[in-house]
Amino acid sequence: MKKTTIIFGLVFLIMLNLVLATANVVEVSHQVTTSDEKIFVSVTLKNVGIETAPPFLYEIQVAQQPLLSTVGVQTFCNPSTPQNTHKTVTSLDAGESVMISLSSPDTGTLPSGTYHVYGVSYDSCCLANPNCQPVQPYLSTYGIKLLDTVTVNGGSSMYTLIILVVASIGLYLMKRKK
Repeated sequence: MKKTTIIFGLVFLIMLNLVLATANVVEVSHQVTTSDEKIFVSVTLKNVGIETAPPFLYEIQVAQQPLLSTVGVQTFCNPSTPQNTHKTVTSLDAGESVMISLSSPDTGTLPSGTYHVYGVSYDSCCLANPNCQPVQPYLSTYGIKLLDTVTVNGGSSMYTLIILVVASIGLYLMKRKK
């Protein structure tokens, strides 16, 4: 009985040491705001572990609702999704915090509507590295967390223009066939 208790106690101490002897990046807070055609995100992350966290990428992904765009690993660091922006966190020492501020880009303003705003954390760009892996702070949710749902007002310029041009060309071609 005493031998089993001692072995269990040693195993527990070893496991506790392994858990504590790592980096552990957590989200401390986040704030999502909008201004006309842009979405702004401010996230504070902290390494509550005792080791330095390796470099990783943090990205915001915005998806108009109903879900008209893809969210997740296939769009992470992907230039074909300019509404998503990312930042590299080079390292995060034990006990250190970092505030990341990102916004949807000025080019290709977002059309009016409701958007889900996601935080995404991966070890590298998945387009360049098909073996990319989700990392903390959102490791437990496969690298993705819904931060907020927001409404964007008035940002119809670029997308509306494209839709109007395509529709006009289509109507012109239809009339021309008659």
